[in-house]
Amino acid sequence: MNITTIIPPARPERVLCLDVLRKDVLTCLRRQPCVPLSVEDLADSLSGVSASQVERALFEIEGPVVSVDGSDDAYVHRCRCTNVAVYIP
Repeated sequence: MNITTIIPPARPERVLCLDVLRKDVLTCLRRQPCVPLSVEDLADSLSGVSASQVERALFEIEGPVVSVDGSDDAYVHRCRCTNVAVYIP
């Protein structure tokens, strides 16, 4: 799968703010709408982020989200049995 890597800005302690991580994960999902992405794929596409951090971010953003065009009809779903997430516009 072609996923663009998002490299976060350099931080001295390499601790990512959860808000920044949620935004980066949502950006990765929005780039490929309706395509299920595994937690591992998302972690690989975000430099310096572990799978457990991605899971935590997905837990926070799962559900209705504002779509790219500003409407409230988009949704992020995470399937726990297969450990994948999908952005549904």
